[in-house]
Amino acid sequence: MVKILWIKIFLTLGVCNILYSQNIISVHHLPLNRILIQIDHDYHVKFGFKYPITYLLRIPNDNQDLIAEKQYSDSTLWQKIPTKSSTELYNGIEAVRFDYQSGVAYVSASFDDQCDSLLIRINDVNKNAVPVDFKKVAQYYDDRKAVVTITADDWCDGLDKGFKMCLPLFRSRGLYVTCGIITDSTWSSKNTWASIQKQIDSSYIEIASHSRTHSFFPYNNFYSEVIGSWDDINTHLKLPEYSRNKNSQYIYVWISPRSTYGIEIDTLLPQRSYLIPRQVGSIDVYNDKYSKWDSILRHFQPTSTTLEIGKNSSGTGGIFDLTFLNAKFDSIKQDGGIYHMLWHPQDLVPYIDFPFVSNHLDYISRRQDIWYVNLGYLYLYHLIQSSYTSYDSNTLNSKENGNKINFRLDQNYPNPFNSSTTIRYHVPRAGKVTLKVYDVLGREKSILVDKYLNVGEYTDRWDAVSFSTGIYFYKLTSNNFSEVKKMVYIK
Repeated sequence: MVKILWIKIFLTLGVCNILYSQNIISVHHLPLNRILIQIDHDYHVKFGFKYPITYLLRIPNDNQDLIAEKQYSDSTLWQKIPTKSSTELYNGIEAVRFDYQSGVAYVSASFDDQCDSLLIRINDVNKNAVPVDFKKVAQYYDDRKAVVTITADDWCDGLDKGFKMCLPLFRSRGLYVTCGIITDSTWSSKNTWASIQKQIDSSYIEIASHSRTHSFFPYNNFYSEVIGSWDDINTHLKLPEYSRNKNSQYIYVWISPRSTYGIEIDTLLPQRSYLIPRQVGSIDVYNDKYSKWDSILRHFQPTSTTLEIGKNSSGTGGIFDLTFLNAKFDSIKQDGGIYHMLWHPQDLVPYIDFPFVSNHLDYISRRQDIWYVNLGYLYLYHLIQSSYTSYDSNTLNSKENGNKINFRLDQNYPNPFNSSTTIRYHVPRAGKVTLKVYDVLGREKSILVDKYLNVGEYTDRWDAVSFSTGIYFYKLTSNNFSEVKKMVYIK
């Protein structure tokens, strides 16, 4: 019976369309010079999105000493976003950088745990909101020129000491490391988990899964290696701030043991919050670009590393030539790419006091124009940056251009909401328009619009005070257009 009811919902509302949304965020210009940024609810729940995203806003050229503020809903207070300059060294924090000469504000802000909406405004010295125009999501955090990300493999009992020796080298230089853990109890004991937690609490660390048993491919139990390792990490550790919220923890990176990979892993990664699988050398030894998003599997295609620093026991694989290391970094920086360094503690510790290690780390660190970031947060950011489809807000109400713009149904604001919520939509062709609300069983609960509308931008509110807490769907229909979105009502 339940299956029949859900089939009815799918056919009536087209709910399947929202499960694989291509536009994870939408951006709208609101009255009072506010910018509204909304994130798809299902993606928000699945991935958290605590890492700050940088939005480029056009600002008036005749202003100085501006202040940026954020708000999550009309019922919350506006919060000041700290102002930074291009000469300061900062990474992965909420901040705003004003370029008054170019008339651009680079606003880096996070989403809240519980709300899919983010409001931004820019105030002048008299606390008046100035006119702003949304330009784009920056390719990199704070619109930096290039990226440095670092991964390290094989954290387990036998190599815990090596991690404790190596990680301070990177942390002292402000370099972020994503560490892959082998999670089975025969590999990682209680003492090792405690040691890992201590390193997490010391900052600059992201945790990745490196399987449960570091087996050769194909695994005896794919579910245990991929899902079981995720569960082990979630059970034993309190993850860093950007990898958790009030209700969930997120592990974004799967590091393939022994650089082997297959479709069996591909199909399991979406069952958790994995975003990016990482290999070594089998895709492209020098891969300095983003991997592509797989809309069917709902994670990024496997990425590889730029190089490995150090020298393994067989004398192959790692690089210890300082001239080559620095030149490779310079080349990637020049191209605006991603410098992805790998290390294994067993291969780095024997050379930890060699000059090429400290000299290269000093060479790539502490640069104001480089984004230093963990691998998972890099791809979390890219998921939003690459999915956003921009539009010119100035044309939305233009009758001249109206027929060139498609129908658009926006995510309600706020979402989740308490008592009432706002729904915005665009009508590009005059005609009969209906906007209706349904419950999870596909039953019609409210008719917000049922009339002839001219071309334009419209806003309607749904008052849900008399309804029960839960999930609802709203459907816009006109001519041959029909679209459905989900909203969450919480009393």
